[in-house]
Amino acid sequence: GWFPPGPATLNLILSNGAQATVVYESVGALATQGWGGLLFTALEGEAFPEAATWATPGGPAAGPATPGQPNPALSTFPRKNVVVKAMYAVSWLSSQRDELRVECSTDTFEPGPAKMLVRAKNKRGVLQEAMPLEYSRAAPVVADADGAAGMLFSAPRLHLFPEGAAMVSPVSMHVAAVRTGGSQLQALSTLSSFEPGPASLRVVRADGRASAFPYQTVVQLPLDGGVLFTAPRGFLYPEDADYVQQIATIRKDPLSAAKNVDDAEERARGHKSGSTPWLDQHSTGALVVTEARATSGRKVSLRVAVPGASLYTDRVAALMHVPMVLYGMPLIALADGDTANRSPDLVRLRANVPCYVYILRDPRGTPAHGGSAPLWLTSAFVETAEKVQTSMPGMPTLSVYRSKTPMLGPIRLGGNGAFPSRGARDNYAVVLKAARQEGVFASQDDDGAGLVPQRLPAPRDDAASVPPSQEAGEVQVPRWAPNSRASPSDAAAAGAAAGEQAGA
Repeated sequence: GWFPPGPATLNLILSNGAQATVVYESVGALATQGWGGLLFTALEGEAFPEAATWATPGGPAAGPATPGQPNPALSTFPRKNVVVKAMYAVSWLSSQRDELRVECSTDTFEPGPAKMLVRAKNKRGVLQEAMPLEYSRAAPVVADADGAAGMLFSAPRLHLFPEGAAMVSPVSMHVAAVRTGGSQLQALSTLSSFEPGPASLRVVRADGRASAFPYQTVVQLPLDGGVLFTAPRGFLYPEDADYVQQIATIRKDPLSAAKNVDDAEERARGHKSGSTPWLDQHSTGALVVTEARATSGRKVSLRVAVPGASLYTDRVAALMHVPMVLYGMPLIALADGDTANRSPDLVRLRANVPCYVYILRDPRGTPAHGGSAPLWLTSAFVETAEKVQTSMPGMPTLSVYRSKTPMLGPIRLGGNGAFPSRGARDNYAVVLKAARQEGVFASQDDDGAGLVPQRLPAPRDDAASVPPSQEAGEVQVPRWAPNSRASPSDAAAAGAAAGEQAGA
């Protein structure tokens, strides 16, 4: 309560003793209880001094006034005319229990069909645990003899709302505003509904498409103004974001984790989904994957290495925890049906800048578990101490290998079952990371909606990819990179050739 919601001024004391006054756009709490601290966001195009060591509140800030006119607001983001509650009271329940009425604003819940959390009172008047329930439709209603203005929910056919229903809350939280440029998103939710971050959330657009997006931080806005998500550098939220949903995070019980991922996927399927082709122009900053395919003909998909991302293209499995070294990097998901493939040349990749290649592999195929890795992997990669956690009970973690040298393309990787592989029961996945600077990436997800990247300066070496060969039946990803002078690295190809010779 010491600092105004913003826009307002902040008095800073720098490390050299100097003082400065800056304007911030918004301020939010990193925790609802305890000493989590505050997060200030500068105005668009502005930056706080790096030497700042102490901060004290200033006063409200406004733009320069026109004679005879009031001072205009410096920023309209985040929205101030919203009030968010953790739960909303049920004002009326029909005798047939097929309809209920809730006191809330008309944009708090999805129109339906969708889900909400319902808490009912028992016969002693004690609130029970919240339970997820479906509703077929939600319509706004005006104040009348039955209650205050709000929304009227209808139960699906052959379903009823619980007797004693008293409080409800949304599963999908309405997006109140998206900051100009897309670096931040304000949602009508409470801080307890989301992980502190870095983590991921699912964004549902106005046309019903759903995509997974990462966020660096999430803070509680003052005056019950909802929560504010800040995207990592290189990612932008879509301007037409309509609702956000939680994405399952790592749990102690892998079975519970898998169920949570399935629930998140099921919620996304409740929205319209369409096939959106890759854009002809899609600036993704430093790292762009220009080719990704499997010689087996099975599906290969480009995704983003964040919790909730699908691990394979032909079965249900998801990443649950991603180490920071790989977080937000391009993830190449293969078909698990290629697990036993013995080819020394199964996967072909190409990137516009030199990058390190990370292989996420079944640890049952390592010497520590009585297995062995293929020669193409041991000759060109080294095993790291990092671990990736998954939703698969039989393979809760993945071992992480990194290429010994940066690669550019064509990057060729062998099959999971290539000589002398033994022990691995599931296929590997691939993550790329730019070698000279942090890469950013945008990709299509399962629903056809892509992450929207921030426009960053071109990489320092102005590298780009060599046009991939047009082979029969080849499925390629369009290129969006400038011309280049960089030469490709064939370390992986050499390992693949060695494996072929050894297996001959």
